[in-house]
Formats: sequence, C-alpha cells, structure tokens
Amino acid sequence: MSFKEYLKEMAASYFMIVTLIDLAMLLMGISMEKDVRFGYEAFLLPLLYGFLGVLPSLVLYSRKELSILQLMLRKILQLCLLELVLLSFLYINGLRDVKILLAVACSIIIICGVVSILFWLLDLKKSSQLTRKLKDFQGRKQQENRSL
Repeated sequence: MSFKEYLKEMAASYFMIVTLIDLAMLLMGISMEKDVRFGYEAFLLPLLYGFLGVLPSLVLYSRKELSILQLMLRKILQLCLLELVLLSFLYINGLRDVKILLAVACSIIIICGVVSILFWLLDLKKSSQLTRKLKDFQGRKQQENRSL
C-alpha cells in the first residue's frame, strides 16, 4: 500500500475515532460529571484527541505485506502507544482522578476495537465485491472460450 493510500485510510479512521470519542465523552460525562458544563471550546477536544489517536497508527504502515505475527505485534504496539499518548496528554493537562483515567483507558480500548471492527467490515464488503466481480469475469471468459 502506498503512503498516500495509507493517509486516506488514516483520515477515515480519524473521523470514526472523533465520532466515537464524542460518544464516549457524552457517556462518561453523564455518568461521572453530571453537573459540569462546557463552553464551545469543548468541541475542539474530540478533534485533538482524534488527531492524537491517529498518530500511533503510523506503526502499522508498511510497504510490504506484513505476516499475521508482525501485524498482531504492531497492533499491540499501536494500542500501547495510543494509551500512552492519550493518557499522558490528559495527565499533563491536569487530570489526576484515577477513576476517570481508568474509564478513559477502557474507552480507548473499546474505541480502538470498534474502529478495527468497522474497518474489518469495510474490508470484508470490499473483498466480497471484488470476489463477485472476479467470478463474473471468469464466467464471461469461460463463455468466450466455449464460443470460440
């Protein structure tokens, strides 16, 4: 995969992550900080978290196809970097409540899993379409060969 194609995939991942971060912030806010109200600047946080959440995806890029073991190791490294980057950012910016940090850590794992599942479903759909097109092409080729 070219780096340009990989950047397109990262852009799609970014928008999925931002949407899921919004949902996670809503759920955690309702359950943990019911009385807290934000101004419009709070709309920037999911965008920033989404950007920080996409950065560790760079460890998955490779010009050659990775083995299953290599891919799994890189996915584990990506998740560890993701947790480290986002939790460090929150800690540096003053969040010290262990209960909230643990909730964020769990939500990071859930969001990462959901994004992975969504990409898997998209890849499955694309591969099914390609398989169908290939079978149609092969069927037409066989008919052409019979008619000759």
